[in-house]
Amino acid sequence: AVVSTQSTGANLASTLLNEPPASTGQDIPIEWLDYEHINGCSNAKDLEKILKLLRSGKEGRWPDLERHCEAKLAKVHPKSKLLRIATNLLKPGALDGEERQEMNEEISDWLTSMTEKDGHLKKNKSCTSTSLPEVRKNGQVNLNRATNEQSGRGAAAAAADPKEPRINSYDYRSWDRYDPDA
Repeated sequence: AVVSTQSTGANLASTLLNEPPASTGQDIPIEWLDYEHINGCSNAKDLEKILKLLRSGKEGRWPDLERHCEAKLAKVHPKSKLLRIATNLLKPGALDGEERQEMNEEISDWLTSMTEKDGHLKKNKSCTSTSLPEVRKNGQVNLNRATNEQSGRGAAAAAADPKEPRINSYDYRSWDRYDPDA
């Protein structure tokens, strides 16, 4: 095998051993952390992986390369989550007068439209179709146990199983005498 004299020691070893190039923890070849590769890359996922690695600092701090990767990612995929900047929420008092007025108008417009829709729905409530059954029946549920037993099902179950005294879990002699088949 003929090897050029310009390759580095790591590349020479990987070329001779037919191994893939050195890789970082996120399956990104170290060769991708280069301006030329970032310029030529059009895959947003790869650019996001590179940017995550650059921001992590595992391969060192490269602020210019990081900014370059952010700019390229902004061109390829402007709505990437990695390009979002966290800011504090603004309170209405922090807005200037014009923006605050606009926000209050939008909220009041929404509120009036919702009350109109609500009133319209309440007015047309009587126009619903009568072919549908009621969701719940009007009546009361009797929670008295004696009445439930008289209704049939409870009485049949009570007559079929006469109450036997329950065996305590720690009463081993009673368990020895117990016959489950009887």
